[in-house]
Amino acid sequence: MTAAPLAFLLTVTMTAGVKLIASPDPALGFLAKAAAPGAHPVEAFNARVDAVVAGVFLILVATVVLSAARQCVRVLSGRSPIEPDAPPRGGGAGPAFGEVPEVGGRTRCC
Repeated sequence: MTAAPLAFLLTVTMTAGVKLIASPDPALGFLAKAAAPGAHPVEAFNARVDAVVAGVFLILVATVVLSAARQCVRVLSGRSPIEPDAPPRGGGAGPAFGEVPEVGGRTRCC
């Protein structure tokens, strides 16, 4: 079952991300580093940018996990098929992607 490894990785990732952003220790937390009294303005700005980027990554991780959970619930409840009913249709009558077209009745390589 993949729920246990997912829960472990999600817990570790989210906990580390929140601690990295909001830890009161300036050696660890981005916001604490930005608010430190002896921080150079460039370092403070970089720490704020790092906090924003880490926050965006946490939001993206949560979005992916919630989307996957939503799709899983839909499949398990029968509202969404596991596989599509029909394969996707191509747009033209030419060869499929990666298929070598025939020239003069034979398939050529190069």
